[in-house]
Amino acid sequence: MSLHLLLPSLLVLTVSGSAMGASSRVDINPLEIKVDTKLHSAHHKQLSDYTQQLALKLSDSMTSQYVSHIAVASFVDFDHTLHHTNPLGNQLAQELLGDLQRFGYSTVEHKLTPYIKVNQGGDFVLSRDSKALAKNIGIDHILTGTLVYRQNGVVVHARVVGTHDQVVKASARQFIPYFVISELVSNG
Repeated sequence: MSLHLLLPSLLVLTVSGSAMGASSRVDINPLEIKVDTKLHSAHHKQLSDYTQQLALKLSDSMTSQYVSHIAVASFVDFDHTLHHTNPLGNQLAQELLGDLQRFGYSTVEHKLTPYIKVNQGGDFVLSRDSKALAKNIGIDHILTGTLVYRQNGVVVHARVVGTHDQVVKASARQFIPYFVISELVSNG
């Protein structure tokens, strides 16, 4: 049995010289990845194993610097806009928030609203609506990153950046194989 994932392929950039009619075009073509689902029973790796390694690499870089109050943003596709994410990008942010806290860093939940919305569906305090979010949450640093799709996995480039000076305080890279990501997609 195979599972098909539809993920963006490498960025293709075509630029014509300005003397020849100056045109530029950026295409992102979908890349179909076949993942053998029989591998799932043969491995015990989870996304959290890779995010813990990534958090450890970041932590090693940050030990020589004072870093506090870190918010974690969704990881985005490395394309021309840097505005596209997916379940992997959101799950990386979620996992890394907890991983950094376990390493002793003060993490900030920037999606917190200043109220609890209660209805028949549950009690809610998180939102992606910027108008509903709490103000003045005191973020000093942001952990963010990009996703680069390769033939057999995704390369995650992560960095912790100071919000006041845009200085990169730590950076790290982690490769995550598609068979681990397919577990994430198949489990919702």
